[in-house]
Amino acid sequence: MFFPRWFLVSRIFLFVLRLLKITFLKFIFYFIIVFLDFRFFSFARCLSVGSECPVSFFLLFVI
Repeated sequence: MFFPRWFLVSRIFLFVLRLLKITFLKFIFYFIIVFLDFRFFSFARCLSVGSECPVSFFLLFVI
């Protein structure tokens, strides 16, 4: 079965685009989860334990 070249290129392009969209959305989702967890829950845990907080933790507040 013969397909025109533009058809194959468009199929590959759409497939790559779909993969990128999935990974991008997953990245945003994980970033929000980690960011919220780091910002609120880890901060509360850190204060309640009274231990030294990591420097990267305070950098998150600055950014």
